[in-house]
Amino acid sequence: MKTSVEFETKKFNAAIKKFAAKSELSTEKVIRKIAFDLLAGILSGLPKADNFTIPNTEGITGRHPILTGRARAAWYPSVVGLGGNFNFSSGANIKDSEVARGKKEGAFKNNLKNFVGEKYVTLINNVPYILFLEYGSSLTAPAGMVRISMRRMTGRMPKELSKEFLTEWNKFNF
Repeated sequence: MKTSVEFETKKFNAAIKKFAAKSELSTEKVIRKIAFDLLAGILSGLPKADNFTIPNTEGITGRHPILTGRARAAWYPSVVGLGGNFNFSSGANIKDSEVARGKKEGAFKNNLKNFVGEKYVTLINNVPYILFLEYGSSLTAPAGMVRISMRRMTGRMPKELSKEFLTEWNKFNF
């Protein structure tokens, strides 16, 4: 049985493909920008317009339910290369001093920078009860977070294909 998130994801991916085809931007830029916008949508507050389309949302201050903050803090994006061949046994030729410096400074290395194949982004949340939150076990997010954010972004993408948006997007440094 397909879940509604799987169905929404297929529709969302189709909208992203159309968006990327109409814009003259690299697919990588489109995917990264949309992924981070989607993550921001999941974590952000509930927009005013949603109060009129989702029943019983009066008094809800955010899209993501927060009791302890654990589920909200567990979201992170992961960029993955399709068809990539990475040799995990040899590592990335990083010296021990660089590892120590990275731990201290919190640096991030993009191992897919020179990867030629297709890339995709997965938004991950490893909290065991995240599906329960998505499907309404919380009174503060009865309609979920991910599905609403994907629907909103799918509706926004055609509007954002204007020349002003493309100009600003090209200026954005990923």
